[in-house]
Amino acid sequence: MHDFVQFLALFSRFSTAPLRKPSILEIAGYPHYENVCSNILGFFIDPSAPHGLNTLLLKAMLGDNAGPHEFENVVVEREVVTPAGNRIDLLIKTEAHLIGVENKIFHDPVNPFDDYSKFLESEANGRSIVKIILAIKPTTEGTVFGFECLTYQELIDRVRSLIGHYAHLADLKYLVLLSDLMSSIENLSKGSSMYQQLIAFIADNESQVKRIIAVVTDLKAEMRQKVKELGSIINIEGISDIQQWYYREGSDLFDILVYDLKVSDLPIAIDVYVSPSGWKIEIFLRCGNRLDLKSLLDRIVIPYQEGDRFKYSTTFPYSEPLLNIQPHVQTIIDKLVKAR
Repeated sequence: MHDFVQFLALFSRFSTAPLRKPSILEIAGYPHYENVCSNILGFFIDPSAPHGLNTLLLKAMLGDNAGPHEFENVVVEREVVTPAGNRIDLLIKTEAHLIGVENKIFHDPVNPFDDYSKFLESEANGRSIVKIILAIKPTTEGTVFGFECLTYQELIDRVRSLIGHYAHLADLKYLVLLSDLMSSIENLSKGSSMYQQLIAFIADNESQVKRIIAVVTDLKAEMRQKVKELGSIINIEGISDIQQWYYREGSDLFDILVYDLKVSDLPIAIDVYVSPSGWKIEIFLRCGNRLDLKSLLDRIVIPYQEGDRFKYSTTFPYSEPLLNIQPHVQTIIDKLVKAR
């Protein structure tokens, strides 16, 4: 037991990252697909597209290379094939720039950068050539051929710093789509929701973690058995319109014996909780004015402590015999039924 407590003390020093909410693209399963991201980026980079954000993405991508009046006649092309048969993810042409973008979400950038570079030089026609590797993580690949890494986070930060000048003219649905894309990419770049130190700690203490999981699994099984046994000795025979069922959350350490019944059109629920901390009983409305339930409980003399729910004034330790808990639950049910 001392080792167990000591292990939990060590474990409590770690914390997990806040639970993040998935974006629409993640729900759809798309953020891993480079082509999908490139298509969306190409749409937003094109100032003439109906998103209403004008040159926001183009300026964010160029950064310090962006001049004040260099975005006339912008053409955005996808999957441009070089004479050698290789494909450039995004080719952006302006009056002043020729921009080649290799988009990398997960794959290592081992593309034929020498061929890309030669192609861009042949197509420049006096324009300034900008060669970009857009990647989740920084990389030095392609630098020998003049490609510079722009991380997605850097691009997103630039967009956020500039967006205030463009948002008022944007189409709201496309503004939401851009925000969703940025959230998806940021979620990907963050990787695991747990700190690496915690993962290493779990790896180093795998046997202890397995023991804890086994103990928790047995505890959950015991608590479910307890609420079932308590339910079996609660007499609801002959009571119409009452439902008895059981409920528990997947990760929480509690189990609940639930009763649903109506009293004067009030949909009343009774939750009988058991957890390692003990037993408690809560009464609440599924819907409606809680003051109506308060008035009812006062009238039929059911003692409670008022909060978000009405908590029955008597609680019990975990090991309390079920025969001592049963009369309290039975009394609550009988009084509510009698008040119908």
